[in-house]
Amino acid sequence: MANTLTITDNRTGKKYEIPVQEGGVIRAADLARKSRDVAPLDEKDTDGAPFRSLPEGALQARVLEAAKAFRAAREKNSYRPGDPLAPEVALHQKRFCALIGEYFVRTQAIQEFCLHEGIADLVRR
Repeated sequence: MANTLTITDNRTGKKYEIPVQEGGVIRAADLARKSRDVAPLDEKDTDGAPFRSLPEGALQARVLEAAKAFRAAREKNSYRPGDPLAPEVALHQKRFCALIGEYFVRTQAIQEFCLHEGIADLVRR
């Protein structure tokens, strides 16, 4: 298929097509949609609490704790942009993304929250 990037899941052999925009750009939203098919985010936190049942204050506290753990794992594993993610980093990234996704679905306040809490570097378009 022209103007697409094909990604093959080596575990299953399944192929995913991602549209390539003008100038060779891949939209993060297109990649995110496909990643949900490959590795869906958890609906429960590490203690088994469903994200949807957490009060907003508790959810926000868990987002910040997950951001701290994610950043620490990246630093511990000497992560640099473009490097493959170490399993520990990927685990923390997945938890952070699931929690922050739930928070933003509820509050619709992604930009203000990330800037205020100093985690904008972990959330990019």
